[in-house]
Amino acid sequence: EVVGQYVNVSGCVQANDNGNFQVTTVTGTTIVVYAPGASGTSSTGCKIESTKLGSETYMGAATSNTFQDSGQFTPTSINPPSVNTAYSASATTNNDLQLVVGGNGTPTGQVYISGTVPASFIGTYPVTGGKPYGIATQGNYAYVSFATTNQLSVFDISNPSNPVLLGSAATLANPNYLQVAGKYVYIADQNNPGDLQIYDISNPYTPVLVSTFTTSANGASAVYVVGNYAYITDASSATNNFEVVNIANPYAPVQVSTITTSTAPFNVYVQGKFAYILSGSNLVSVDISNPANPVVDQTYATPGGLNLQNEYAQGSFDYIDAGSAGYGDVEVVNIANPYNMSLIPSGAYNLDTAPGCGSNTGNNADGIFVEGRYAYSVSYTSAYLQVIDISNPYNPVCIGSVSTGAGTTPENVWASGRYVYVDNGSGTTMDIFDVGGEYTDR
Repeated sequence: EVVGQYVNVSGCVQANDNGNFQVTTVTGTTIVVYAPGASGTSSTGCKIESTKLGSETYMGAATSNTFQDSGQFTPTSINPPSVNTAYSASATTNNDLQLVVGGNGTPTGQVYISGTVPASFIGTYPVTGGKPYGIATQGNYAYVSFATTNQLSVFDISNPSNPVLLGSAATLANPNYLQVAGKYVYIADQNNPGDLQIYDISNPYTPVLVSTFTTSANGASAVYVVGNYAYITDASSATNNFEVVNIANPYAPVQVSTITTSTAPFNVYVQGKFAYILSGSNLVSVDISNPANPVVDQTYATPGGLNLQNEYAQGSFDYIDAGSAGYGDVEVVNIANPYNMSLIPSGAYNLDTAPGCGSNTGNNADGIFVEGRYAYSVSYTSAYLQVIDISNPYNPVCIGSVSTGAGTTPENVWASGRYVYVDNGSGTTMDIFDVGGEYTDR
C-alpha cells in the first residue's frame, strides 16, 4: 500500500517538514504527493529518495505535486542487504509500473516481494515421548495433536522463534487430523471405534473436552468443519464411510448422514457444496449441498497409483500430496467440474526430480498446505519441506527445499502469513520456518 506513506522529494519543491511528502493518491502510474507548506514547483529532474535503500530513483517529469511514471523506472540491483543481494526489476503492463524484489516465483501485482527459502527453522518445540500429527493455527496459537501420548496441546506462537507450550488435554487413542473453528478444536480419533472429540479452547491454558461423538467409522482419520457441520472420513476398509455430523451444539453433536465411498477414505477437504475425499489412489467428489443426503459424483482414479495422503483445494484445483516408498508427487487435479475431474495435462509433479527441489527431497510426500501462490509440501521419508510456486497451476515450479532434519519424518504442514509450521513425527518437534514474501495488487 502506497497511499498515506511518506516519501522524500528533492530537486523540485521546498517544504517546511524536511522534504517528507505524504502520498495522497495513486491512479494508474500517477503518484500524487502532498507537502504541507510547500512552495515552488519544477517540471523536470524530481527525485524520490528511499532512506531504507540509501539510493535515489528518478521518476520522470513532475508537475506541481503530481509525479507521472512513463516507463523510465528501470532499477537493477539494490543493496543492502549485503548477504543475499536483493534483485529488482520493473515492467510496464497496461501502463502500470510493477516493482519486483527477489528472484523467486512469478511476479504478480504492482509490488511483489518474493520471499526466501529458509536454510533452517527459526523456532522449534521438542516434545518428549510425543508424536505430533495434526496441526492448525489460529491467531497467536498453534494446536497440535500427539498420536502416541494421546493429547491436544496449545502453543503460544506470538514469537515464532520461541514457541511456548501453554496447556494440554487428554484425547482418546491415536488422535489424527484436527481443525480449529472459532473457540473449538475438532479432532478425529483413529481408535476403534472412531470418535470425534470437541474441545473448548477459549482459555488456551486449559483446553476443555466438551463432547465425544462415536462415529459409524472404525477409524476416524480426518475431520473438516464448515458452519454447523463436521465431515469425517473413515480410514478403516471395514466400513469405508464418509459421515456428516451436525455440530451446531458442540456439546451434543448429532449424526446427519453416512454413505459408503471408495476403499478406506483417509482425508477430506470441503469447498463450496462439494467434499473431496482421498481414498487410496482415488479422488472422490461428493455433493454435500444436502447434508442429509450426500451423493458421490465421481470417483477419479489418479494415474500412477500412488497413495493420496493429503490435499488442499483452492479455486478450480485440488493440490494433492501422493507418495510411497521411493516416490513423491504433487498431483494437481482440475476440479472445476466435480463430475469430470482430471489431472492437469503435464501430469503429476515429481518432487524427487523437479529442478529447484533437490534430488530425492520429495520421497513419500505426506502433507501439503496452500497459501495464495505457494504450496508447501513435506516428505515423510526424505524429511524435507518443499516450496512450490503454483501461480500457474498448469505449470508448478519448485522454488527450493529445506531439510527438517535427518530421520524427523514430517507428517503435516500448516502456513499462516510468512510462517510455515511443520510437525515432525519421529523428530517429536514442531518446527517454524520463516519464508517471508509479500505481494500487493492495486
